[in-house]
Amino acid sequence: YEGGKLAQRDYFNRDDQHVSRQIFAPDGYITETISLGTNNGQSMEIDHWWFDHGTPVRRVAGGSQFVKDGEQWTQSPFKP
Repeated sequence: YEGGKLAQRDYFNRDDQHVSRQIFAPDGYITETISLGTNNGQSMEIDHWWFDHGTPVRRVAGGSQFVKDGEQWTQSPFKP
């Protein structure tokens, strides 16, 4: 919590593995959702969404980036 408002929420599975995180803006809207997986016991990001006032605007997953442009989504390779 920050300033009495939810800033981040983490989810864990029954084996206590961290599986996702949600990040919130001070106005209460979700700004990011990150899904996590494991590789050789290491936690790694497998899917990441960004939001503008609760509306999805960008996604990075599987080596690709998807960006919303008006009503259309465009795909491009993602290089961190």
